[in-house]
Amino acid sequence: MQEKLKNTKGITLVIGDNGLITKSKQGVGEYQTRAEEEKAQLDEFEQGMLENSVDKEAMKILVNSGEDGIVNLPMLRGIYEIEWGDGEIKRSQEEGMIDSRRKIASVTKFKLAEISEENIEHEYKEKNKEYEIKISGTCDGISYHRQNSGAEKILKILQWGETGAVRIDLSNCVNLREIAKPTEKSFKELIYIKFSECTSLTSIPEKLFANCPNVIDFSGTFYGCTSLTSIPEKLFANCPNVTDFSRTFYGCKNLTGSSIKLWSETERKEKGIDENSGGTNCYYGCTKLTDYNEIPRIWKESAE
Repeated sequence: MQEKLKNTKGITLVIGDNGLITKSKQGVGEYQTRAEEEKAQLDEFEQGMLENSVDKEAMKILVNSGEDGIVNLPMLRGIYEIEWGDGEIKRSQEEGMIDSRRKIASVTKFKLAEISEENIEHEYKEKNKEYEIKISGTCDGISYHRQNSGAEKILKILQWGETGAVRIDLSNCVNLREIAKPTEKSFKELIYIKFSECTSLTSIPEKLFANCPNVIDFSGTFYGCTSLTSIPEKLFANCPNVTDFSRTFYGCKNLTGSSIKLWSETERKEKGIDENSGGTNCYYGCTKLTDYNEIPRIWKESAE
């Protein structure tokens, strides 16, 4: 059925099953579908470019030398080479140690303490200047888990590389504003990753955790990331072994859109996870989420 509406100038507007308003709504739906298809094609193209990059195996980091000109890299042991971006190169001296540490680290998160750390310091001649650091080879990762460690010098992760990292902790990198999409092999060995207190980080790549089969713990991963505004819908879709989402988005007060359901009923039962535990304080303070009122209380409030 159609109806005709006339204004004072005699213009006729047809509404109904085949009218202009209906067609307009159909047009919006078609536009959204095309936009989604184009985004998917663009993502696929970007991923292809990344996978075919000549030096895709190297990790690349943008830093600022700061007022003192000193940049610290808390490297976990390995056989690697660091190009500091000013012509200087640092090479590790270790050999034959990677495989044994892989076996140690792959058991549980508590074993991560057994992975040795070496703080590598470099002094630039020019102060307050941006440099691109390139890390090639194999290493267990990088870990800014201590406060006042120089983490504020990190500006961007330009490329994750394929170094075989098992631990990445960029906590307290308060000036980190961008993180790259990983390649398919970037996080294959990864069991732990954290960006807590990265207060300048505004977005999360949609497929950041698409290939993290060994990660079981995302507790505190984005703790205190107050500039984050959204969570990719399928961020954890390919992480089947996770049992801990406690404090994952704790204090991310500017998150909008919908929350992510942490486990399906079937997954929860199969993993033996209590209905309320495992996600304690995951969404604490995330009051701008559209479904905040529907989130289980223990996932968003104190357990008390």
